[in-house]
Amino acid sequence: MREYFDDDMPTYAAALSYDVFLALFPFLLFLLAVLSFLDLGSLFDRLLTVAGKVLPPVAFDRVTGVLGEIDRAEDGGLLSFGIISAVWIASAGLRSTMRALNQAYDIPEQRPAVKRYPISVLYTVALAVLITIATVLMAALPAMAGKAAVWLGVGSAAAWFWSWLRIPAAIVLVITAVSLIYHFGPNRSDRLRILTPGSVLAVGAWVIATLAFKAYVSQFARYSVIYGSVGAVIVLLLYLSMSASALLLGAELNSEILKRRTGTAGRVGEGS
Repeated sequence: MREYFDDDMPTYAAALSYDVFLALFPFLLFLLAVLSFLDLGSLFDRLLTVAGKVLPPVAFDRVTGVLGEIDRAEDGGLLSFGIISAVWIASAGLRSTMRALNQAYDIPEQRPAVKRYPISVLYTVALAVLITIATVLMAALPAMAGKAAVWLGVGSAAAWFWSWLRIPAAIVLVITAVSLIYHFGPNRSDRLRILTPGSVLAVGAWVIATLAFKAYVSQFARYSVIYGSVGAVIVLLLYLSMSASALLLGAELNSEILKRRTGTAGRVGEGS
């Protein structure tokens, strides 16, 4: 926690939430295009349903409202341009993450721009793929479990058990995505670890913060009274800031463990 504040992570989290907010709707447009191309458009609606259980209601209404406007206004040429711009804008959020992770690991950024920009674009596409896989698991596993139960002749309880496997599977995917960000984001090289203390802390803190913040916004906060029509935007920015803080807190934990283990102050592979 001391390193978290010494490295000024709250400021990085605020900057990261701003970049992610700018990239959020273009990224959702990109994800919608990918799912439509794969003929999985209905899964996007299910993904929004899952998001509705996570986001505070006012923030979720803002997200669905913007997506509805995009869906009504898009045409073929606009969609193609939107996909390209979505990847580019979303990659800016990942470049902000790379800078924040370098600060967490006390590493100077020495990768040239010609390397950072392609890497951030590649990570954006990879993240879209992971979200697509998670969506398929969340949406399709219960139906698959039901069919498997009928084919194997087992009871409904077994089908229910297998359908609930989607929850730990989704958590594992999120932890994997966070671990990949910790591994490839900063300017360092080390052995890839899918499960790290920092990734577990980040996901756990994010889940707890999400539940607490959603309850707080639903029951106590009245941002529309203070901010008027932009209250939903403020709530969404606060939620993104909390999520970014959880991500950076996990990175600080991994950095401190690395310092204790190697005595190199997190500079393993500096300049890679």
